[in-house]
Amino acid sequence: MSEEQPPQEEKAVVTEEDLQVFDHRTDQPPADFAADVLVSQLSADVVKTPEEERACCKKCCGCYPLGDQPKLDEEVMDDEAIKQEMKENLEAMTPAEKDAIMKYADMRATYQGPFQDFWEDAIEQDENYRVIFSLSQMTSRVWTDKFCTDLWLFSLQKHPLLGFMAHHTHPLELADRTFIFITGFCICLINQIAPLCDREVCENTCFHMFVNNGVCEDGGNFTWAGRDSNYSFAADYQGSDDFSGGLYQLNGPYACDYGTDCMDCGVRDSEWLRRAAVDKSHPDSPGLWCFSNEQVYVKTVLMTFMIIPVSFTVITNLLLCKCCITQDNVQRKIFWTDFGQNLGNLIVVCLVTFAGYLTKSYIDRGVNFLVLLANKAFVFSLIGGINVAVFIMSYKSTKAKIYKYKGMRNFIRANYTLNGALDSASTLEDVKANRKAILKDIAESGAVMG
Repeated sequence: MSEEQPPQEEKAVVTEEDLQVFDHRTDQPPADFAADVLVSQLSADVVKTPEEERACCKKCCGCYPLGDQPKLDEEVMDDEAIKQEMKENLEAMTPAEKDAIMKYADMRATYQGPFQDFWEDAIEQDENYRVIFSLSQMTSRVWTDKFCTDLWLFSLQKHPLLGFMAHHTHPLELADRTFIFITGFCICLINQIAPLCDREVCENTCFHMFVNNGVCEDGGNFTWAGRDSNYSFAADYQGSDDFSGGLYQLNGPYACDYGTDCMDCGVRDSEWLRRAAVDKSHPDSPGLWCFSNEQVYVKTVLMTFMIIPVSFTVITNLLLCKCCITQDNVQRKIFWTDFGQNLGNLIVVCLVTFAGYLTKSYIDRGVNFLVLLANKAFVFSLIGGINVAVFIMSYKSTKAKIYKYKGMRNFIRANYTLNGALDSASTLEDVKANRKAILKDIAESGAVMG
């Protein structure tokens, strides 16, 4: 048997220079990118806001720049603790990944937004850099150290509609975002195909010989099917739910459709004939497709606050397959990426089919597209509100962590990692080497047996 082993991925060598702690309050920005710094964190450049002028909401949300938050001074780590965390993080990477993180840390210290041309060269030249940049677009809260700008950038990445303007370098491509949008549209369409029961059905559109003749002929006391009813009911039928007897079985359906003989039958209330209220043994099952006020209210709440957000989250994560981006096994990465994306696409296709099936008969009566648009607008507004709430809750804590590490450079070097996770050329070679070794073993075994 062959003893040939595939090459092992080497780990990065971390030097003292790599572990230099930069204090954003006193040390100059990275020399290579000093001219590109948009927001200086140097104490001499930060304008302090007097305590009496600080607004309550800004205190809560962390709206002030990093350098203008004196309460954070108490949480700053010492240099040795920062060095130790940076060393543990960087040593777990490959040399190429470590270089990408180091460069990314320097560039992020300029506080440039992710859609500037400033990042283009590094993204195009280094796949490791592109991956860490893409991951940051999904997770970062602080890009420019300006509350409103960072909130807008966060919303562009998280919102299913606004995201159409921000697919550049993001793992979710334009086609993926389209699928997510279609998901919301279909669920909103399904949500609308749940009409309230008409509590006052009163028309006189039946054939003129049956209108105002003193005889109620729409069958509304027993059924909703009218002229399509399977049976008529005997005069002595007492409204029993037991339809197994023969009292109601007379010849032919009713002369009028439900609610169209109002002058003889009076105003009809459809709620008691809805599907949920009709016994399954009724000869004209399954009942009217309508819902009571309580049902519509519960359905709307569940759709709006649970089903739609969960569906967006599930489809997004399946299409994105975030864990696959940092998968260190090439074959697993390919398999689970394809699996997640295909499953996400399948769910969207099923939603489209289901929405089409439910709306087929309803469209004949007319879908109110203004209501559908209003529903969709409300859902997008709700998601936007959730994004704002999530951002506010995490923005201040993220700033506190950056300040704790004495600035963006140290923070990224101590926390951002690919951890040997990006499939480099050597990892691909590992797979090929394994295959060659197995084939060689099989060939040698065959030769021995021969």
